[in-house]
Amino acid sequence: MEQAGKKRIILTVSFVMAGMIVMFMNNSVINMLIPTLTKDLHISLDQAQWLANGYIMVCGILVPPSAYLVRRFTYKQIFVTSQILFVIGSLLCALSAHFIPLLIGRLVQSVGSGLAMPLALNIITSVFPAEKRGAVMGVYGFGIILAPALGPSIGGFVIQFYRWNILFWAMAVLELLILIGTFFFLTLRNETEKIKFDVVGFILSAVGCAALLYAISERQIWLAVAAAMVLTIFVFYSLKRGEGALLDLRVFKEFNFSYALIINIIFTAAMYSGMLLMPQYLQVVRGMSPLTAALLIMPGSLAMGIMGVFTGRIFDKHGIKALAIVGSVIMTTVTFLFSRLSMETSHSAIMLIYLIRAVGIAAVISPIATAGLAKIVKEKIPHANAVTNTVKQIAGSLGSSAAVAVMTVSSSVYLSAHPAASALEIELHGINTAFLSVTALSLAAVILSVFYRKIKR
Repeated sequence: MEQAGKKRIILTVSFVMAGMIVMFMNNSVINMLIPTLTKDLHISLDQAQWLANGYIMVCGILVPPSAYLVRRFTYKQIFVTSQILFVIGSLLCALSAHFIPLLIGRLVQSVGSGLAMPLALNIITSVFPAEKRGAVMGVYGFGIILAPALGPSIGGFVIQFYRWNILFWAMAVLELLILIGTFFFLTLRNETEKIKFDVVGFILSAVGCAALLYAISERQIWLAVAAAMVLTIFVFYSLKRGEGALLDLRVFKEFNFSYALIINIIFTAAMYSGMLLMPQYLQVVRGMSPLTAALLIMPGSLAMGIMGVFTGRIFDKHGIKALAIVGSVIMTTVTFLFSRLSMETSHSAIMLIYLIRAVGIAAVISPIATAGLAKIVKEKIPHANAVTNTVKQIAGSLGSSAAVAVMTVSSSVYLSAHPAASALEIELHGINTAFLSVTALSLAAVILSVFYRKIKR
């Protein structure tokens, strides 16, 4: 019976992870497509970025209710629904020839992703003991980190030889196969209960998260302030409501969780900003083909996924501090090197720097999430996972949007000071400045990692 239970757990986690790998890859593949889409669809970079940020926005809205969903519905019900929506969204994208239909398809995809995203993490943290979570999270991280890291590389390969639509056809087919398999093989059941949905909390969180992510993308300060006010109301409302809240924000009272989440936010923002800036540098500034750009970043993408397996085991044996310090130092140092890119930077140097940076990020981003959950009681884990995923969605959007904002402003300032500069020189200066701003952010992670154990309660 015990062996049969283990098989059900492994089978369930495998199916959910397979579906999520496709979803995470779908989220990042758009970064490599953006230079092509701006030309094919005759849209600006800011418009094209909404194909990524709109996806993140809807996911951010749907992640908070995940703590309610895993208590109210079975794993199978949630997963099947998410897959059906994702397949529909992928088909809409594949059939699109204009920006608006493509954006709608991406948003439908993101509804499916938002429902499924917290599922695997909730299963892992609920059925595996704390002393085994590092290793299991390492395997989980292998897929969940490798997928978004490989997305741009796969996108580059495909659009070199085919139209970008083929990527969405492939995702639809893959998720359809996973959906069919789910009906027959996903048998692990969770206990469900009829609990009341926190409608007010959902409205406040949805409006606050959507407004904040939109404000970040469009650089609207007044809207960001308004969103912050709505989210502040949501926080006080949730704390007052307590157990019946959409998100039990009392998990922030656990100092270890809050501290680890701050470090996680920095690494997530740095990762997403780099994934956006590199295709711009390689394809727009250097004029490389999508295939060449994909080849240059693929070693780093592979290393990021593979490292997840080893870092999980290291975390189980030695804890998070050494990993956090080494990873943050590597990320900061190498990100600074990216701020020195030129028109003559060799292909081998770009490949090596990207690879080392990927290793630094992979050393921390999955283990730090596990470390944050170490002292959270079992019944609060779904809420802690929902909080973590929501904040990371915002951090990813903030990282990429802030990188574009810094790049745009810096390019304008440089043009004013150097009116005779070429368009490529201006673009390069903006990208370098954006990487320099990410370096400053990464330095904060170094400081936090050094003091992690000293101030941990």
